[in-house]
Amino acid sequence: MQKFGIVVDSTTVLEESIKQKFDVEIVDLNVIIDGESYSESKVSEDEIRAYFAKGSNMRTGSPSPSAFAEAYERLYAKGYRSIVVLPISSGLSSTAQSAEMAIELFEHGDTTIFVYEGNLANVGWTTLLDTFWDEIAEGIEFENFIKELKVRGENSVLEFTVTDLKNLHRSGRLSRLAAIAASVLRIKPVVKMVEGKLHLIAKVRTTRGVMETFVTAINSIAQAGKELFVTIVSIGDNKITQAIANELKNIFPDVHLKFLTRVNPVFMISLGEDGYGFAATAA
Repeated sequence: MQKFGIVVDSTTVLEESIKQKFDVEIVDLNVIIDGESYSESKVSEDEIRAYFAKGSNMRTGSPSPSAFAEAYERLYAKGYRSIVVLPISSGLSSTAQSAEMAIELFEHGDTTIFVYEGNLANVGWTTLLDTFWDEIAEGIEFENFIKELKVRGENSVLEFTVTDLKNLHRSGRLSRLAAIAASVLRIKPVVKMVEGKLHLIAKVRTTRGVMETFVTAINSIAQAGKELFVTIVSIGDNKITQAIANELKNIFPDVHLKFLTRVNPVFMISLGEDGYGFAATAA
């Protein structure tokens, strides 16, 4: 039986079966398109592609503290007196700050709210939570969950490659120099979450090089836990993801492996229309 409430923001991709089984509140980030603001859940990835084609000006915005406070209230009404909040890293967004500020708006002193700022975002949170769902269903205590959350958060990695880096630069999440270098040299850039921010960590020329970079990163955490969870994600039609899966199965035969074909609109605006990557957690 679930013993604490969970809050994530809308950049975390959760399957419908998870939403139905667990008490998870989702707080929307905002998508601003040509000056008009929309909740992320109200915009589809197909619509984002259409806006890309039109050359629309798109950016993203954080939720308000009141949006988080309302999520806390809904969980409180369900009987939860312990709540964990897992927002996108503050190196990418001020969402975590909004989650913290919302605690001051929440007027129930008998509730513990813990905002965990991990080195994660998007499919990174998806994968880390995948390591926990069975334990949450079995009634893991809040204190034990927080303790193990910190350990698994340290034993997680998120990397991806995209066709070009102009969107990441435009969103302010990657330096202009890194974006220009990738474009001029016609390389396949590999971007990694490092200390809550996106960093260009490799510039390779072949798909094989990208795959080897991914495998090296996964191998760096694989021995940190008894089990390895990996999510392979694609933006657009990237058949290479099956090749990556086959490679991982050969190297890590017992890996818990799954695929996602979306990253949600906020991340798509930053990453562009074509790319692929992975998130991994050792548990």
